Amino acid sequence: MLDPYDLVLLVDGDLHTLSIEAGGHRQAWELARRRFDDRVRAVVYRGDDPPDLTENG
Repeated sequence: MLDPYDLVLLVDGDLHTLSIEAGGHRQAWELARRRFDDRVRAVVYRGDDPPDLTENG
């Protein structure tokens, strides 16, 4: 199951957000870093029920 996440990106000195779906926080971070490299500042879960970060997340 995919969960909703917002990426916080620093582009030309300004912060921007981009919504993605991923299978956990770790996957969201890896996808973001692969696509946006060092511009990624944060990956934030935006769903109703926070994921359990102690399990594969």
